[in-house]
Amino acid sequence: MNFSFEQVVLYERALTDEGGDKPVITKRQLQNQPPIIESMDVGFSDGTGKMFKVTKFNFVIRRDRHFEAGEYMLTVKKADGGQQIGQKIRLTLNGDNPVINRKSITFVDDKGKEDPSKVKSKADPAAYDKKDEPASSDSAPASSDGGSSAEPPPAVEPKQGGCGCRVAGEAPAGTGAALAAFLALSGGVALRRRRRPSERAVA
Repeated sequence: MNFSFEQVVLYERALTDEGGDKPVITKRQLQNQPPIIESMDVGFSDGTGKMFKVTKFNFVIRRDRHFEAGEYMLTVKKADGGQQIGQKIRLTLNGDNPVINRKSITFVDDKGKEDPSKVKSKADPAAYDKKDEPASSDSAPASSDGGSSAEPPPAVEPKQGGCGCRVAGEAPAGTGAALAAFLALSGGVALRRRRRPSERAVA
C-alpha cells in the first residue's frame, strides 16, 4: 500500500519584530504541494487465510523524509493499480520546526551621515574642482615631464625681409622693377645703335 501525505498547513516558527527574541508560531496555508509517499506491506489475514477483524500497523515518519510540523491530508492507495482505499484523513504532526528570521533589516551608517557642505557639485562653481573631472581627448598637450602644460607657448617674432619663399605662379618680389629697367636699357641700346649711321652720314 502507498500512503500519500500532502501538506496543507505549515507550523512556521519565526522571529518577528513584534515577538522579539521569542519565536512566534504562524500557521501558513499551503496549496498544491508535492506529496510525500511512503510504501508498506499490510496483511489482512493470517497464514491460514483467516481474515482479521481489525488490521493494525505502524511505521515511522522521519524528518529526513521532508516531514515538518503541520497538517497533512493522508490518502491510502493500493500499490498495484492506485485504487484509493477509504477516505482521505487529515493528520496533525506536532513538533518544533527550525526557526526562521523574518525581522526587518535596517541599513544604518554607524559613522554618521556625510556632511552635505562637503559634497562637491557642478552646480556650485566654488565647490566644484576641475581636477575631479575625468580627462578627455581634447585636454591640453602633456609636457615633457608627464604633466599637462597649462601655459601656451611663447610668441615668435616674424623675421624681417620675408622668408624667401613664394606661392607657385606668383612673380618673385622686385621682378616688375627689374624687368622694366631691363626693357628700358635694351630700348636705349637699340635706339643708340640706330642713331650711329645717321650720325656718320651727317659727319
